[in-house]
Amino acid sequence: MPASRHPRMSSVPEAVDRAGQRDPGAPALVDQDQRVDYATLVAASATLAKRLRAAGVGPGVIVPLLVPRSAELAVLQLAVLRTGAAYTTIDVGWPVERVQSILARVESPVVVGLTGTPAVTMTVGTESLDAMARQASGPSSGPSSVDPRSAACVFFTSGSTGVPKGVLLPHAALTRMFGSGGLAGFGPGHASPVMAPPAWDMYGFELWGQLVSGGAAVVVREDHPMPRRLRQLVTDEGVDTAWLTTTLFNVIVDEDVDGLSGFSTLYVGGERLSPRHVAAFLDRFGEGTLWNGYGPAENGMLTTVKLLTRADADVPGGVPIGRPVPGTDVVLLDPQDRPVPVGTQGEITATGSGVALGYLGDEPL
Repeated sequence: MPASRHPRMSSVPEAVDRAGQRDPGAPALVDQDQRVDYATLVAASATLAKRLRAAGVGPGVIVPLLVPRSAELAVLQLAVLRTGAAYTTIDVGWPVERVQSILARVESPVVVGLTGTPAVTMTVGTESLDAMARQASGPSSGPSSVDPRSAACVFFTSGSTGVPKGVLLPHAALTRMFGSGGLAGFGPGHASPVMAPPAWDMYGFELWGQLVSGGAAVVVREDHPMPRRLRQLVTDEGVDTAWLTTTLFNVIVDEDVDGLSGFSTLYVGGERLSPRHVAAFLDRFGEGTLWNGYGPAENGMLTTVKLLTRADADVPGGVPIGRPVPGTDVVLLDPQDRPVPVGTQGEITATGSGVALGYLGDEPL
């Protein structure tokens, strides 16, 4: 894909609504026995957005969500985005001190979560999505009024080297890679498992990648799906596109490589890829399926991708990271911030619509 190709920027609600207008009855979310089509997704999120606005949610607000991975969480996140606000998803299993620290930093008028969750001021989960969809009336939310460059979500880093940093991503960072001419494996007829922790940036890749392009997102409730579960998702839910961390990919290749059969598109990353495991996968399944996905959360999930060949596993410097994703350019700079000549080492620098707006509450950093 050409590094210079920059698609028209879209907000998440605008892109989801376009997908729903193309095929309202197409599957959008699958969560155990619950199946949500695009018409229901759009309408239910519009109802929730109206309630959020009444509670003071709007542009400039960051709404904390203490809701586990589920169809309800996805609809709630879309509803927040419809109001022009951003969301940050908090793991209910995090230490109380971490949760309280994040709540203090975002200073939201509303904290949304399940009934009985501490600190929650607005509860969800007591009403079905179908019932909420039936209450929708009028225009869905005027998604065109949401600036694609405005804040959409905050992902907090692990904090392993200090206080967790809140990476503030714009809508365009979540939409730029998907749709016509975008990354392989997303759009009508495709389905991805949503397995990443909701507080992590690659959750957005799994969820919004399909929903903004017309595909289906299949919620996986368990935290560590193993090969048997992956095979079940392929067989029962038609899942064909997935993101795996390097560590999980390596474990599956070592223990049961056939657990990855049935995927037509597989993105792997988060850590440096292992040439041995890449070679083992390609020796088993051939080329055309496995992609190296590289990039920090600070540039909207991925910066570069590479469709891997068997020869890539033997490159002396390691598995290549490929070329920029849509909406992103990459240049290599020397210590004086000047582009380096071809064949010369340099520091990877990313530009484009995926770059984060900054760190929450820490403008100098």
